Amino acid sequence: MKRINFYTLIDITPTGIISQNKDDTYKRNQQRNWETIQQICNLRYHARIITEPLDPRTILTEYHKFGEFYTGEHKCWKCIMEFETDDSLLMEKLEYDFNRVPIIKGLDETASLPDPLIYSNSKLKNLYFKVLE
Repeated sequence: MKRINFYTLIDITPTGIISQNKDDTYKRNQQRNWETIQQICNLRYHARIITEPLDPRTILTEYHKFGEFYTGEHKCWKCIMEFETDDSLLMEKLEYDFNRVPIIKGLDETASLPDPLIYSNSKLKNLYFKVLE
């Protein structure tokens, strides 16, 4: 088993909204982004959510591993997932699986995302992982 911290500048707030009601579009889009994260995590391995990204924190990007495109203070969503694997390449596979996956932008994020995509590498990296020891 491996526990992984996920950090992202993308609004992945889990709202629980799954209806298509027009009044709920904003919260539904936040939930869609969260569902995207979960689906990618479960592509190769069974992932269990330990903590959901309920309350984003304002962070200084210089103390995080986001791409150089992002500077200053921004909201950051954090969640922890546990993977049922001992695969030594888990981090590399996650980075590969997440890179350039479409998301919905223009929600509660404060970072100006150039594209509606997850970037897990390059100067545009807006999501990264850290193994918990």
